Amino acid sequence: MYSANRLASLLIIAYFVGKTTGLNKVSDVSRLKVNLLFLWISLSFITLGQQPSHFFIGKQEFANSKVYSLLMSSNNQLYAATNYGLSVYRNGTFHKIESISSQHGNSLFSLTENGKGEIFCCNLAGQIFKLEGEELELFLTIPDEYLSADIELSFDSNDNLILRSRGCYRWRQNIWETIYHSNEGSSPTLNSFDNSQILIPTYSHDSLLKIGPNSIQTIFIDLSTPKLKEISPYYPTIFSGDLFSFHRDGILINHSKQTVINRGNLDTRIFQQVGNNEIWALEKITGVRKIINENGVINVSKLLIPNYFISALTKSKNGTIYLGTFDRGIVVIPSMSSLIVPSKDVFCTGLCPTENGLMVIDQTGSIFDVYENSLELFKEKASYARGKLMCVLGINFNILDSRKSLLFNSPEKGSTGSIGLVKDVTKVDDNTAIIATTRGIFRLGTGANQFKWLTMKYDASWTSMTTKRFRCRTVAYDIQNSSLYYATQSQIIHIDKNGVSQRLTYKGNSIDCNQLIYENGVVWCSSQSYGVLKIVNGEIVDVFDTSDGLRSNYIRKVQRHGTELYISHKKGFQIINLRTKKIESIGTAEGITNGSISDFVVYGQKLWVISNGQVIALPLYKLEKEVDFSLVIPFVRLGDSLLSKNLKPNLSYDQNHLLVSFDFRGIEFESEAVIQYRLKGLSDTWKHLKSTRKTLEFNALAPGNYQFDVRVRYRNIESEVQMYSFTIASPFWQTWWFYSLIVLSTAGIVIVFYRIRLKKAKVEQTRLLDKQKMQTQMFDSELKALRSQMNPHFIFNSLNSIQNLVLNEERERSYDYIVLFAKLVRNTLNYSNAGFIPINDELEFLDIYLSLEQLRFGDQFKYQINYEGTKDIFVPSMLIQPFIENALVHGLIHVKGIKKLDISFKRSNELICTIVDNGVGRDRANEIALRQKTNHASFALNAIEQRMELINAQLGTEAGKFEIIDLFENEKSTGTKVIITIPFRLEPVQLSTDQE
Repeated sequence: MYSANRLASLLIIAYFVGKTTGLNKVSDVSRLKVNLLFLWISLSFITLGQQPSHFFIGKQEFANSKVYSLLMSSNNQLYAATNYGLSVYRNGTFHKIESISSQHGNSLFSLTENGKGEIFCCNLAGQIFKLEGEELELFLTIPDEYLSADIELSFDSNDNLILRSRGCYRWRQNIWETIYHSNEGSSPTLNSFDNSQILIPTYSHDSLLKIGPNSIQTIFIDLSTPKLKEISPYYPTIFSGDLFSFHRDGILINHSKQTVINRGNLDTRIFQQVGNNEIWALEKITGVRKIINENGVINVSKLLIPNYFISALTKSKNGTIYLGTFDRGIVVIPSMSSLIVPSKDVFCTGLCPTENGLMVIDQTGSIFDVYENSLELFKEKASYARGKLMCVLGINFNILDSRKSLLFNSPEKGSTGSIGLVKDVTKVDDNTAIIATTRGIFRLGTGANQFKWLTMKYDASWTSMTTKRFRCRTVAYDIQNSSLYYATQSQIIHIDKNGVSQRLTYKGNSIDCNQLIYENGVVWCSSQSYGVLKIVNGEIVDVFDTSDGLRSNYIRKVQRHGTELYISHKKGFQIINLRTKKIESIGTAEGITNGSISDFVVYGQKLWVISNGQVIALPLYKLEKEVDFSLVIPFVRLGDSLLSKNLKPNLSYDQNHLLVSFDFRGIEFESEAVIQYRLKGLSDTWKHLKSTRKTLEFNALAPGNYQFDVRVRYRNIESEVQMYSFTIASPFWQTWWFYSLIVLSTAGIVIVFYRIRLKKAKVEQTRLLDKQKMQTQMFDSELKALRSQMNPHFIFNSLNSIQNLVLNEERERSYDYIVLFAKLVRNTLNYSNAGFIPINDELEFLDIYLSLEQLRFGDQFKYQINYEGTKDIFVPSMLIQPFIENALVHGLIHVKGIKKLDISFKRSNELICTIVDNGVGRDRANEIALRQKTNHASFALNAIEQRMELINAQLGTEAGKFEIIDLFENEKSTGTKVIITIPFRLEPVQLSTDQE
């Protein structure tokens, strides 16, 4: 609303304008009309001061280019004529159309389209070009006598070319017709305000030419008013049925009503009409103005896009405005209803409605009042909690005297820093609020007494729910059920009116929640994984997620307004109609130009959002934008052939490389639209591509029948499916007759050469059997040789022990030793010819051997044998004994005190034997061996390695191996560990066959 003083001032200005325009001979009624019109113009300068939300395209492609002309064609494709030639917007970028060799200069101007959809442009040398496919062709050359420094092209409804330069001329039936010619330089601007009527002023001041398809009509202007005699019509147009002309010096003339309107000291360079009641004025220095005729009242906007020189303009069928610039690309205004609140260098992060109006906080913590035309600083750097600004009407948080209901972390007053960083607040009653912070849940006031509250030391007005600190994200108080909800980092807790708490779950899982809000008995939850949850009295009663049409299940914020739920999430902004369950999306096309929203609020019949740090206001009644996009398929190529929608070609097997080209047309819909495709015959599943994708390829398709389907999905809208069918023939070697020929030929070859091959096979088989027999005999002899080497060694050690006992006159022990020795020798003789023996026999053999050694060493020798696993397996005979012997002879024999030996077998996928002794270690044993000049150890180990290699070779396995590890404690040797991997079988195996 405007004050009385402001309205009075405007009326006085209107009166003096009437005096100064020289209209003293016009009737009082005419003067009143002039004054009222100027008053409306002045009001429009005040009311249309916000900047429309916009974004840029072509910034990189046109960084050093001057855009002279723009055209949004009838097939929704954007063209730009620049000082570097003609470019077309395709797949998210501008592509240059190559100039022709006969072209004089690169600069092109005056893009226009005829009724057939053909694109034309020209240069200042008088060459007119026509776009043919992706190339320019010279259409015709303007005669020199028609040329001036300015050229403008248009078409009448019969597609005859209209030229304005030195005069006005028509190209019809390959002949130039002179409509109007002047020797005074360039003719005034022509206006093709629709495709059937073209207006052009003459230099005679008293007439306009109205050019129709088959006639030229002269419209005479009444010059009875002296002021009209002094003004030459510059840009003529028909505005809502009235004949107007616009002038660069700021004067508008309504020729139908013989009135003159002075719209101020403005300097317009170009006028361009884009509708029956809409004209855009491109200013000489920077910016543009929108001029509309509403019910006979001319409204002129304030300067729009004031920081850029606007060189050209075009408008799409759904109302998107494109503005060309010099060196800065193209400005895209998807909606004139979506307005940016001017904020200079302020980067906003949070919105909050208060009792005094809408407020916003920036990333530095400064707070601003939001007005339609500006942000006004309320408090500079007021908060440590960047981006969080909350208000609970009626609650005094004791932070700011002037805005008592505002809540944030302030270092200046209130000491709320003691409760941590404020994350959320909910109202209980007119005197009580509950606050969620990084340190827990707190209360200001005396309500919600059904819960236990602890008085805080620093301020009796604040109470805490618990002394235990925890990080809380959001809180909501259910007034109807007197219960409390709050969310931590990973769960939602509900406390009912009796103080009983429970963790809410969904599908058996905890809920990660970003926001809780309460309204009319319902708590709405913005979850991170499950969409929007509706909670009533501690129960989840409804869910809205991607299966219902949400574009993401990660919800940042919700707000209910009437029957609608407004939602911001990871992939944009949507609105749910709770009555119809219909979901609508809001994004770039509606003016949220970068597609992301950091905060929003519905306030004053507007949707206020913060996008990329800017505050944007969208009127609720104009949120939906008319959708106008298309997907053009320039070509579908299979091998060397181009496919058509209506044909199903049958191509050869080597034509199996499919290449599809895309051209999505709908610039303001690019960020949300996706191309969906499937290739039936390969997969029936729809797959997705970005709308700016150029091509799609399928390599080496198999023979068969295929159908390529493609469509565009934008929000909940799907375009018509375009289908391309084709068949790839099988190669001749995959046909039935070729298979039959191969079978017959193969059968004949087999019959002819069968006997020859059979004879050769028998000879080869005999040779291989002889070779295998020789190898078996060799393995057998080598194994027997190894065993014959080891057996005397056993016997020598045993006899040596018996000799010691006899010499020491220990008869009983000598007798026991001889019995065990006899059994050991018998087993040794039995096992030496066996390949694999049962594990029990191997364990018994080792026990006998160690029993003999225990008799030899006495009580100082301790050993144990453990086996884990089933005993139905067979192992190589006498494989472990040499390792035990090495441990005794080289390790334990030199130990003073207790000698320990642990032997364990463990079977899983492999059979592992581990031998651990507490001997002197290998280094000490080697020293002793060198001193005593013995080589027992090297002989035994070499024999074991040879035996394992032979076993592995004969069985075709790598299982047999061993590893010796020295054990240390505090850098002192404590013994030796041997880990042996033993090949085993579930049935006896004879490694060799004795040959008689």
